[in-house]
Amino acid sequence: MGWCCLSIILPLFAFAQSPDTSQGNPFLWGVQAHRGFILPHSTAIANVSHSNPFGLEIRGMWLRAEDRHTRQSGLVTQRGFLVNYINFDNPEVLGHSASAVALIEPLIRPGGRLYGSVQMGAGVTFLSKVYDETTNPTNLFFSTLLSFTGMVNAKLYYRINPHCELSLGYNYNHISNGGMKLPNKGMNFPMANVGFQYHFRPITLKRPLKTDEWKQQSRNYAYVLGISSIKRHRLRPISPPTNTRF
Repeated sequence: MGWCCLSIILPLFAFAQSPDTSQGNPFLWGVQAHRGFILPHSTAIANVSHSNPFGLEIRGMWLRAEDRHTRQSGLVTQRGFLVNYINFDNPEVLGHSASAVALIEPLIRPGGRLYGSVQMGAGVTFLSKVYDETTNPTNLFFSTLLSFTGMVNAKLYYRINPHCELSLGYNYNHISNGGMKLPNKGMNFPMANVGFQYHFRPITLKRPLKTDEWKQQSRNYAYVLGISSIKRHRLRPISPPTNTRF
């Protein structure tokens, strides 16, 4: 079973040389190394799940720390993209992948030297090995060279200085073609990662203040209506059945 392809809008901002966060969204780049394992979520792919994928990623992010971005949610976020290469440690059957992913990453207590984040992303991936009835019959994970990928990553950052940071994380990855072609068992593979990121200009982050402006946003108003309608539906009393004569 595959994930639906998520649509994430990537805002692009011009790079500003001034250290004042009110004059732009500072850009940073990072690199990470990954190592993990494949979850045998189906007996059909258990025999080819005994490998340890490894890979390398490069990412670029824009820091959204201005008041106009934080006052609605109370969160400082990073938004951007990554490209990565994953070797599935089974070249004859599983091969490797190359992916491009859009990212959003809310930061947790980013004002300190040590802080955390939850990173989410979705994108597309190119696979070098897919199912073939004759030449590759045991690869039931993938059947299309171009597929979708999604990930969730929990990370810790350690700020060495105003420009440089180290990171340690653990992410959950999924690849499938969304059911466009069978077989499509999809691959789930958790991975640990270590990395380094560099801020082109030093930033001093303060704890953002959340306001009530989000209540004026139409999309959030729609979310509130949707949630309230679900609650009303769940709490609606069930009418007793009427007497029926046979």
